[in-house]
Amino acid sequence: TDFTMLMDNDTFLYELNRMYTRSKAKGTGTVLITSKRHKHCGKAKAKAQPEVLYRATLTIDKKQKRKISTTVNAKGLNKFNESYSEVLRANIDNLKKKERRKKTKMATSD
Repeated sequence: TDFTMLMDNDTFLYELNRMYTRSKAKGTGTVLITSKRHKHCGKAKAKAQPEVLYRATLTIDKKQKRKISTTVNAKGLNKFNESYSEVLRANIDNLKKKERRKKTKMATSD
């Protein structure tokens, strides 16, 4: 499916954890998380407090994608970030260290 499901904060965190678990169990797949400020349109919502939009996508192959998202208001942002960081810490063991190339120094002739 290629559509994004908008859900409440707790359900988003639960589904995010499930995405990580599914990715680890199959040994393939990538979980991509993005966040950005959510801007309101219109005069009525102009005075509303800013929100942050979080999106997560689990990509197993080109045909299988699962996308979820949630919006977090300014009042609940600290509580959400604490829970969000716990989910990330629990699943951070799957990161791979990036290989660095050794730089070769060119000998200069005088």
